[in-house]
Amino acid sequence: MWQELEEFLVPVSEEELPFLWQRLLAHLSRLLQAPASLLYIADPAGYTHFRYEAGVGLAHSPQPTAFACGEGFLGQAVYEKALLVQTFPAAVLGASWLSALVEVEEVTLVAIPLLFYQGQVEGLWVIASTTAEVPSFLKQSDWKAFLEKWAAYLHSLRSRRYIQALLEQTQVQNQELLTREEELRQNLEELAVTQEEMRRAQQLLAERARWQEFAIDLFTIMAGSAVPARFDSVARIFLAQLGQYVGAQACAALLPTEESATLLYAWKPRKVEFEPPARWPLSAHLLTTMASQRACTTATPREVGLEAGPAHWVLAPYFTPKGLGGLLAVGFVEIAPLEPEAARAYSWLAIAFFSAYERIKTQIAQYTQLIQVIAQLTGASLQEVNFSGFPAQLPWSPPEADQVAYWESLQKALENREAFWVPPPKLSPVRELVVLGGKETGLRLTWP
Repeated sequence: MWQELEEFLVPVSEEELPFLWQRLLAHLSRLLQAPASLLYIADPAGYTHFRYEAGVGLAHSPQPTAFACGEGFLGQAVYEKALLVQTFPAAVLGASWLSALVEVEEVTLVAIPLLFYQGQVEGLWVIASTTAEVPSFLKQSDWKAFLEKWAAYLHSLRSRRYIQALLEQTQVQNQELLTREEELRQNLEELAVTQEEMRRAQQLLAERARWQEFAIDLFTIMAGSAVPARFDSVARIFLAQLGQYVGAQACAALLPTEESATLLYAWKPRKVEFEPPARWPLSAHLLTTMASQRACTTATPREVGLEAGPAHWVLAPYFTPKGLGGLLAVGFVEIAPLEPEAARAYSWLAIAFFSAYERIKTQIAQYTQLIQVIAQLTGASLQEVNFSGFPAQLPWSPPEADQVAYWESLQKALENREAFWVPPPKLSPVRELVVLGGKETGLRLTWP
């Protein structure tokens, strides 16, 4: 009999354990003539709690399905580590019957702790009986040996389950760790993206501030060009400042017509051999593109009608209600993308330059009309003069006796960009007035 019982205590997988327990408990119930038999096993992590593992002869799950050491009748048997017997209502086994033929109201439960090394309770075997008598042979040494082997088997099972629980817990923790690492990686990537966006935003703001500051400076320069006589000098300073700031090979202010553009002012470094031509035959496609986009664009020398000079041109158009009113051309050695902030700044500068140019043209026209009226009312003769050959050649013939003083006075007025010039008082009485302005031109009034 003992050999038959020990044959049940063989290693099996977790999936086969329920069948093993059913066969073992059923065999024990037949040997002891007990209608029901239950097995509780200690939790894998300790010996303070026990849970229902298997049972035979039950209608439903017994009560309780779990208990703590010292809790209730079952817990007391574990606490005392001794066999206990007590009578309970049959309902603790799930119903008030023990077989199809016999129905009882009470049942006697025999709780047998399964003790392992140093009295560790590995499990609790519970036998249900219809009498209060405890089978005497449970106290035999052979039964005790079997119960010890059973406890050792449960200890091995608990150790296996404990290791499996640790492995599952480790896997869960590893998965959580991987999840956290992935979240951390994503957070770091998002942080890197945010930092990169902030860096780009800072660069954009710095670039915008730099261009705005430069544009304001050039706006200030053009604001001081209210005097027509000074506009030529201010225009060249404007183009020189722009070219040096952007590292250009040449800068030009163009007055476009239907098929070409006339050079108004130009600047280039001394070491550059390129000379901006007086006429720029712009391509029709380029003019159409600027008229439709109304924004800065880039062009090749061929598109601006040049055979030499910088390989890359930035064109900033200036528009009036009538259409394209001016063109600011900046030439570079290498082709480079036109950044948005730079394009915006070029547009501002084109507005600053050509709005000042139109203002000066209006003033010159008004001066001309005013001088014409004055000449007509006072009987003065009116003559348009050109100072392009001065001082090598005087624009008109002064009195021979006073040519040196006359020449020095006129040269000083032109150098100082004065608006008007009259002969010095020390000269022979000469009744004349010269209105200086425009590009090397002026109006001379002479009274008889």
